[in-house]
Amino acid sequence: MRNYFSIQEFIIAPHMRGDGGTIPTHVADKIIQHHLPILNPMRAQLGTPLIISQHSGYRPVQWELDHGRDGTSQHTFKGKGAVDLTCRESSLHHLGDLLAENDYSRVAWYPDHGFYHADFKDYQLGKRLYVVQNGIWKKKDYRTL
Repeated sequence: MRNYFSIQEFIIAPHMRGDGGTIPTHVADKIIQHHLPILNPMRAQLGTPLIISQHSGYRPVQWELDHGRDGTSQHTFKGKGAVDLTCRESSLHHLGDLLAENDYSRVAWYPDHGFYHADFKDYQLGKRLYVVQNGIWKKKDYRTL
């Protein structure tokens, strides 16, 4: 399978972090082990680029704390990590279907921002799908994403 992504795409923009964009090796390993095996086939199936948000992917705990967050986000990769992604508008619904059918345990659609969040939080609880509006996660059937 072709690799469509670089690890750098999964790291919050270095100018936003102030540390030059370095990441711990265990984070790169988790991206390679958990995210790329899902996202590369999805990208091939969609036939259009998937865009990893430069405000998502890996975010250091200190970045989270500096921005008024509690530091427990899946984006800190304490677990398997999280990614926010989008694609061209004509393929967004198909991307949502593919995410809902894949190994991520939580998929959330942010309609006001046009992206999906995907992570592995509480994997043992099974697949959970959400629509997020005004910061509130509402559980949904994937067909309504």
